[in-house]
Amino acid sequence: AEESLQDKNRSITNGGKNNNTAVTSMAIDDDDDDERKIAKPLLTQREEIQNVRDIVKTFVNKHQKNLGVHPFLAGLAKLLEMQLQNSSKETSIARWTFRQVVLSEAIRGNDEYIHDAVNMLLSFLVRVKSEEEEHDLEASIPMITADNGTEEDIPDVVEKTMSWEIDVSFSNYQIQRILNLLPRKGDLHARPTGIIEVMEGEKRRTNIDGKLDDSEYYNLSWCTML
Repeated sequence: AEESLQDKNRSITNGGKNNNTAVTSMAIDDDDDDERKIAKPLLTQREEIQNVRDIVKTFVNKHQKNLGVHPFLAGLAKLLEMQLQNSSKETSIARWTFRQVVLSEAIRGNDEYIHDAVNMLLSFLVRVKSEEEEHDLEASIPMITADNGTEEDIPDVVEKTMSWEIDVSFSNYQIQRILNLLPRKGDLHARPTGIIEVMEGEKRRTNIDGKLDDSEYYNLSWCTML
């Protein structure tokens, strides 16, 4: 999964064009201690919003029949729900952290799935560097006896994680529309993967009520609320 992110970064940096993604540029630096920031268009324009919807719809239609994908889809749905439930403050940002192997193990040996999953995440989420990513998750493994009869430690198993947040320009109305495209809870036969928590910090959601959305969407969001 990490390799797919880097490949996408190289493609964009080298001028490669991908008509299936809303991302225009991306910078991920493993040595940077600051939060990883991904530059993309503000998700307030009709064309960009429709692009996100098309990507999500395509992913769901293509992969939802595979049970291995259900934890991932359930986690994404929970992230959206948590953000909607915590919209009273602009500084409340829902964050989803999961193991990178979630992407590679859902459908083993299917690079197309990994590409599709990363493409969907990058269409309306922003990858950030969390405390969990700073400290590898190490599994405790007992001593083993080597061929020469001496006891040795098996090297620690390190599971790397990645964290994602919804783009701050994505309005509640648009979040709900994306949530409506995902399978219903009753159709997902797995619990959400990862950990989802609400962060309070300096970042602010800039378009909770949709005022920055194209006028068509802004009017629709008010009609929905009324």
